[in-house]
Amino acid sequence: MPLCVLVKELVAGGRPAGFTDGSANALGMQVQDLPIEQCAGYVMVTPVEFQQLNVIAQVFAAPSPEQIQGAFMAGLSLPVIAYLTAWAYQFVINFIGKSR
Repeated sequence: MPLCVLVKELVAGGRPAGFTDGSANALGMQVQDLPIEQCAGYVMVTPVEFQQLNVIAQVFAAPSPEQIQGAFMAGLSLPVIAYLTAWAYQFVINFIGKSR
């Protein structure tokens, strides 16, 4: 489940244990109980959710110019090839029919 978190500065009294660098302040994360749509900070997701988001982003990504060119050429060339093939068969059938 994605979490909404804010990065906040923690004062010396509120720092977690283990900070021994001698600085007065440190940064920490505060989890907010908000819907993801209203999150004003960062959204943390699990690795599985990240993979799913990556797949969804790839599905709805804009195609590259090469993909558009390939689709256009396929859409243009297939009807032309089908027409020329049908015309060639019709020519052969008419030629055979006239010679009998």
